[in-house]
Amino acid sequence: MRICVKLPRKTLRKLLIALALLLLLPPLIERARGRISVARYKRELEARGETLDVHKLIGSPVAGTENRASDFIQLTSAMHRGTIMPSGHPPPTMKWVMPGKAMVGFREQEWIDDKTNYNWSELAADLATNQPTLNQLRIVLTNGTFDFQIDYSHGFDIQLPYTL
Repeated sequence: MRICVKLPRKTLRKLLIALALLLLLPPLIERARGRISVARYKRELEARGETLDVHKLIGSPVAGTENRASDFIQLTSAMHRGTIMPSGHPPPTMKWVMPGKAMVGFREQEWIDDKTNYNWSELAADLATNQPTLNQLRIVLTNGTFDFQIDYSHGFDIQLPYTL
């Protein structure tokens, strides 16, 4: 014997709305709790004297003659492409070989990157080729002030046009 209960449409509609509210309510509550927690944390940081405004953290713009950012960009783009540097095959710093054990990269005679072997003599040749440019870069870096005019207010959507 089969019992079939027919619910009126209004009751069924109310049940579906109640079910939807039960499913949507917890995420909405958590979102509100998160916003309240972040606002409270920001107030605590500001009470301790922390600066949360990006524009207040950025220094004043550097005058045109003092800004060495364009010199830096020109010198880095003038570097000759070699076998290793700055082509993207730098020597490894350290590589884990087993738990608690690591291979120290600078002590190895050669390293493998993209199934190609590289060695220190190739790196030395690349550095020798770029020696004049590297010397100029050292001077610019030690005696310069840099303002790349990046708008930090964009957060994670920031545009970095000067990447190497």
